[in-house]
Amino acid sequence: SCRFKYDISGNRIEETCHDPKGKLTEKKLFTFDAEGNKLEENFFNKGGKSERKYTCSYDSVGNIIEEKLYRSDILIYELSALYNESGLRTEDSETEYNSEGKILKKKTNLYTYDERKNWIKKTIFENEIPRFVVERDIKYYP
Repeated sequence: SCRFKYDISGNRIEETCHDPKGKLTEKKLFTFDAEGNKLEENFFNKGGKSERKYTCSYDSVGNIIEEKLYRSDILIYELSALYNESGLRTEDSETEYNSEGKILKKKTNLYTYDERKNWIKKTIFENEIPRFVVERDIKYYP
């Protein structure tokens, strides 16, 4: 069974799970900023050792600009995003790392939008090489 703790704003800040004998099997801790955006998740095993950590950063209007995933305090995944003045995501990059911190794979998407703020073209790069272009033809009706 699992138990949950919440902060004054209603955000889940702790989750603990136990086996039928009451022994701890898993624990998660969460932190949030004043706007309620999740900043960090920490996952601990039954021995209390940190297994994974997820962190997140936001821009001034609440868009996610960076996400990171760590396993045993080693960065294994990173997402970064850029937005234009209208708040539309213009680029995002996902990077996977090995345990020595070397890049295993990097994927970048570049977006082009129409006048109604729907993306109509996405260029996909893998390890800095353009691989695909996805184009959408959106029909608007009055």
